[in-house]
Amino acid sequence: MKLPDGVTGFYDSITSPLPQVDVKTFKKQCFDFVFHNNGKLIDLQSSHYPSNFHYAYVEVARQHFYILLNQHYPYLACASAIEYRNIVFMDQPDVHQSFSLFYQILDTDNLNSRYDQQLLQQWNLKKSEVKQVAYWNPATIGQIVFNHWD
Repeated sequence: MKLPDGVTGFYDSITSPLPQVDVKTFKKQCFDFVFHNNGKLIDLQSSHYPSNFHYAYVEVARQHFYILLNQHYPYLACASAIEYRNIVFMDQPDVHQSFSLFYQILDTDNLNSRYDQQLLQQWNLKKSEVKQVAYWNPATIGQIVFNHWD
C-alpha cells in the first residue's frame, strides 16, 4: 500500500493545503448503512484536533464498532476501539459492501502491517510528515493513516 502525501494530516507550509474528503457524504453513508442494517447510529464526529479522521460509532446486529474515514483521503476502516494512540482495527464485510463505491476500504492486513524506513522513503512523504512519523513512532500503517497526533 502506497500512502499519499498528507495522509497524516501534516504538510509543509509551502505546499498547497491538503485535500478534504466530503464529510456530508460520509455522514449520509453512515445513516444509510445503519438504516439498511436495522442498526443504530450512536455517535457521529467530524475530525477535530488532534485527530485526522471522522468517525461513526454504530451498533449493528448487536455489535458495536467504529467506522473511520481519513480526513484527507477516501480511506475507510473499522475499529472496535479508538482510544488515544490505540486503535484496534477490525474487518466488517457489511461495511465493505455498503461503502466500497465511495471509499477505499482498508483491511486489517494492510492496517496492521509494519512499515520500515525503506517503505517510508518509497511513499515520498513531505519532510514534515516524516518528522511526525519519527516523533510519534507508530507501529503500523494504520496508526499512520488514522492518528491523534498534535
